[in-house]
Amino acid sequence: MTVESMVMLLTFILSAIALYFSTRKQQHEEAGIDADTIGKLYDLIEKQEARYQTLKTDQEHIYAELKAEFDHYKTSTSAQIADIASENVKLRRWAKRLVRQLEEAGISPVKFDE
Repeated sequence: MTVESMVMLLTFILSAIALYFSTRKQQHEEAGIDADTIGKLYDLIEKQEARYQTLKTDQEHIYAELKAEFDHYKTSTSAQIADIASENVKLRRWAKRLVRQLEEAGISPVKFDE
C-alpha cells in the first residue's frame, strides 16, 4: 500500500464516521425541533389568548362608558325637549289671551300662519 492509498482510505473512513454522527445528530435535533415548535406554538396561543382577554375587557369597559354617556345624553335631551314643549304650550296660551284681549279692545290682530 502506498501512502496515497492509506490517506485515501483514512479519509474515506473519517468521512463515513462524520456522516454517521451527523445523521444521528440530525435525527435528534429534528425530534427537539418538533417539541420546541409545539411548545412555542402553545406559548404563542397563550399569549394571544391573554391579549384577546385584555382587549375584550378594554372594549367592554369602553362600551359601558359609551352606554352610560348615551343614557345621560338621552335623559338630558328628553328633559330639554320636555322644557321646550312646555314653554311652547305656555307661549300659545299667552298668545291666545293676547288675541282675545286685542279683540275685546276692538283691534283685530293679524292671523298667525302655522
